[in-house]
Amino acid sequence: LYYKPGETPEELGELTFERFSLDDTEATFPTVAIKGLYTLQLEFETDEQATEPHLRDLNQNTFLASVTPNGSNRPYQLSLLFPYWDQIDWAIREVDLMADETSVNYQTRGQDIDFFIGVDKVNHDEFFYEYYAEVTLNDFALSAYIKQDDLLELELAIADQDPVPFTVQWIDWHELSNSTNRDYTQIEAITVGVLSNNISLVPTARTYDLQLELTLAGEDTPLLLSVRLRFASDAAIHGLNPTELRDALAVHFQYANTDANLPNAFAQQIALEEAIYQVLLDPQDPVYDAYQKKLNRVYEHLYGTDGIWQYLNRYRNLSEDVFQLQSSRVQELALFGEIIVKPGFAVDQVLAEAYYRVEEFLNPSNTFFTLSEMAAQGLSQEEIFNGPLLRHGFIDDAAFRSARNKTVVYTSDLVRLMMEVEGVEAVIDFTISSYVDNRVMGRKVIDCLDLTYAEVYKPRLSVSKSGLTATQNDLPVLVNATNVAAQFEGLRLATKDEQIPAAPYYGFSSPTGNDRQLTDYYSVQQDFPEVYGIGDYGLSDDETPERKARAQQFKAFLLPFEQLLANYLSQIAHLPELFSFSPEVSQTRYFQPLYEVPDVAPLFKPWVDSGQTWEEFTADLDNVYRTFLETDETPAAFLQRRNQLLDHLLGRFAETFQDYALVQLSGIQSLLTGPDQFPVYEEARQAVLSRLVTDKQQFAEEYDQLASHRTQAYDFTQQGSAESVWGSTNISGFQRRISRLLGIRQVGHHTLFGVKEGNDIMDIEGLHIVEHLLLRPRREG
Repeated sequence: LYYKPGETPEELGELTFERFSLDDTEATFPTVAIKGLYTLQLEFETDEQATEPHLRDLNQNTFLASVTPNGSNRPYQLSLLFPYWDQIDWAIREVDLMADETSVNYQTRGQDIDFFIGVDKVNHDEFFYEYYAEVTLNDFALSAYIKQDDLLELELAIADQDPVPFTVQWIDWHELSNSTNRDYTQIEAITVGVLSNNISLVPTARTYDLQLELTLAGEDTPLLLSVRLRFASDAAIHGLNPTELRDALAVHFQYANTDANLPNAFAQQIALEEAIYQVLLDPQDPVYDAYQKKLNRVYEHLYGTDGIWQYLNRYRNLSEDVFQLQSSRVQELALFGEIIVKPGFAVDQVLAEAYYRVEEFLNPSNTFFTLSEMAAQGLSQEEIFNGPLLRHGFIDDAAFRSARNKTVVYTSDLVRLMMEVEGVEAVIDFTISSYVDNRVMGRKVIDCLDLTYAEVYKPRLSVSKSGLTATQNDLPVLVNATNVAAQFEGLRLATKDEQIPAAPYYGFSSPTGNDRQLTDYYSVQQDFPEVYGIGDYGLSDDETPERKARAQQFKAFLLPFEQLLANYLSQIAHLPELFSFSPEVSQTRYFQPLYEVPDVAPLFKPWVDSGQTWEEFTADLDNVYRTFLETDETPAAFLQRRNQLLDHLLGRFAETFQDYALVQLSGIQSLLTGPDQFPVYEEARQAVLSRLVTDKQQFAEEYDQLASHRTQAYDFTQQGSAESVWGSTNISGFQRRISRLLGIRQVGHHTLFGVKEGNDIMDIEGLHIVEHLLLRPRREG
């Protein structure tokens, strides 16, 4: 609502809505659908040059931590999954982790029990998490899935032999941890049960499942636990049968309430669990700092200067708005199988190249092209420049979509890619697995893998989870995993360096013209045979006066045609001015004097009457001859022709001012009340034509913006005080276009009513456009 100055608006009071109907029955209202609201999902490219691992892939949300259990000097590495950036309150970035008042506390569940629980290792999945916790960092709630990357390590003593190391992976530890609320004093006895035969699918591996039976205080039913034990392939346990091996292992697991302490395996796992529990309570632990750094990096990309949010709003269309930004997630794909490497090739290099080919297939790097490269693909200018102008060139939209919209991965495609690597002879027993947040979704798939929620979870190759082996010369080859990973990263980094072309991205080559020197008029009289006597040489002195008079008469006859031709060529030479939108254009007819016509001076009566020399006459820009040529276009004729030329130029872009011109001209029709009013009408008509010229020129000069931004909305991310916004030109492209088509000169935000002009207060022309979509309630945060 607008109120003019001096008027007192009525109090509107509170705005309320009530349901009503005429017949006292309950009224029903249709659902109002708000169109134009978008949720955008963002996928960040991997930053191969990031020095900190948590900043390398902003789509991943796993952070590394290290703990050392009490009484041990061995550190254990953990992986923690914190909430993604689209699940948190951005204010958590500002928490000062080093401040004394900053604290982390566990949330509670049930009967004030800390929300720190063991997680079921579904299907004995070695990559899934061991614990789930919910904490509060100051006032901000956080959840955390905790993966124990390093397994517990123990040693098996066999008679007089050297101790044999093995790892312990608890399968059902969550049953014990959760049922006792981590109060392990309830354990009264532990009995070692059956030891399975070697269950590994790899013949050279030594993997066993040990069954344990625990008696807990106050419980009638014993608790059964499974634990998986792994020995190295060369472990010296070949001479032990399952019973003997079980008895040798029992010292680490068996317990009676008469014993002083819990067995070694339990004691070490409990100490490790306590260290994991404590790490989340320390706000100064590096894992929280890493989490904040990642959030800050993402926030800078989203909402920083020239960030995604500003970019989206800079190119926002009318009645469109981004409702929410969401994060892409990652699903990791792991490769398994055997690669037979040809003799003479470095195995690590071949495997790294194979991994790289698969990664580029699953997660292709964005390649930018120059304008010339896009044109070489047969794309038109309209197709090339469709969409906002990018900073580093152009992207092939069709190739981009086809490469990234995968929902199924076929093993045959991956085998074909690996077979293309130089040095690969064959790929056998090939399978793939997929993981989402470290949880297996597809295990050792042989034919094709359906990606899990492919629109959200984008496929990435995980070299660390992969298990490709190699043989060469019919012998197994020990693969250096660290070396393979380093070479793989080198290939990825080299691809990153080649993403952006070095040549100018948008190089236009304007056609080079030839200067025809049209204003250097060459008289047609020069082309007549010399016998006519009208060229540079004229007639000889001994010709009769009659002969000379006839030659001069012929020259005079040709002169008007020459003037027309010279003026025509001058018009062509001034086409840039004629087809210009510049307000500096002041004429539409151009001429050039015929001073270069051979022996033309005696034919110019103004020169004959002037008493000047020929040099003085031609140097005088105000001589009678030039003045006559200039008066060929009156001010009224100029306005008429200038309007016609501008209409022609605007018509090339399918634009017209016809309706606006008719409205302007119809407004002065009332002046024609009689013949004596025609001069008044003509003066008003010339003023209208002059305004039309100015408005058309203004419209045409801004046409690149008016056309390309014709549906663009104003950028509401440009914050400022009312004083800085009022008067700014941050308006919608539609408002600017409408203003120009209506001849409204002031197109920014300004007062329309009660504008003070000197001592006068007046209303001025203008308009405001309100987007109803932006009047909706906003989401918190």
